[in-house]
Amino acid sequence: MTKKFFTAAATSHNKKMYTMFTSKTKKGSRKKKNPATNEREVHQKHWSEIVCNSWCTSLLQETIPCLNRYKRGFKHTYDIESVDVQEVRACIQIMYGSLLKLYPRGSKTPIFRARVNIVCRIQALLEQSQLQQMEFVKSYPSLIKLCLMEYCYNVFQDFFPAEYALISTHPCMPMYDVTAK
Repeated sequence: MTKKFFTAAATSHNKKMYTMFTSKTKKGSRKKKNPATNEREVHQKHWSEIVCNSWCTSLLQETIPCLNRYKRGFKHTYDIESVDVQEVRACIQIMYGSLLKLYPRGSKTPIFRARVNIVCRIQALLEQSQLQQMEFVKSYPSLIKLCLMEYCYNVFQDFFPAEYALISTHPCMPMYDVTAK
């Protein structure tokens, strides 16, 4: 959550430990590296680097008030090639669930006609190109943030109770709980 374990040094250490534990050599012995293997390792990114630097992770971290120190900010511009299609779709689908009150801790339920309009608009948005979806997300940052807040509020309490108990001690969390509800 805080990117502390996804820094370059931590990733390098994880790779080193992985090769040490998975190698079949004796303890303390060194094996010669193949230059072709070195080239593959240089170009291959660890999954934690990909998750840490993803657009969706940055958006989620910005919605949690006690992670201010680690967030990159919503104002950053992202090149369309650097943002994965699944990230944009996930963000829109989280918004979809929040607007239809599919998460259990929401306080307001839209009327039927409003739900029909939301479904039609979101379906039309999901059929558009990634560039148009990104423009929609950039056009309505406050809506996206509120939907991500509600999503985090529900997911933390259901699936991360220990982490939620830890971040609930932060002074900004009571306001976060009220806003997310």
